[in-house]
Amino acid sequence: MPKNLVEQIPHRPPMHWLQSAQLQPDGSVRAQQTISASQLFIVDGCLTPSALIELISQAAACIPPPAGASNGPVEGMLVTLRDARIFSTPKVGQRLDIHVRMIRNLDKMFMCEVAANVGDKPIAAGRFTFVLLESRPS
Repeated sequence: MPKNLVEQIPHRPPMHWLQSAQLQPDGSVRAQQTISASQLFIVDGCLTPSALIELISQAAACIPPPAGASNGPVEGMLVTLRDARIFSTPKVGQRLDIHVRMIRNLDKMFMCEVAANVGDKPIAAGRFTFVLLESRPS
């Protein structure tokens, strides 16, 4: 059984939203979340677009850090959206499937190609760029 990677992201409740994420043989990540009525950022029975972007970002945080990075959770920040499209937002009760694949890596920045679906219906797609942050002192 593939390891659930959601425990490696630095998010904690109430902002830790992903239910599961698995590393794929090609190095990409597939993540899932069933949208619930009790989840933050539900408006008129749908997840807000900004919360959808956050879920996709959490899936990207499940990508293993580059070689040489510190062990354990690595903090990062979304810095750009490129060719980003939100076709619709998932409704309460729907299962959101997210696929994230790193396409560029330059030192502490990386770009991912992302796709989010509900069943076979595309919900969002684009390229998200993240920067890894310096570790904070304890």
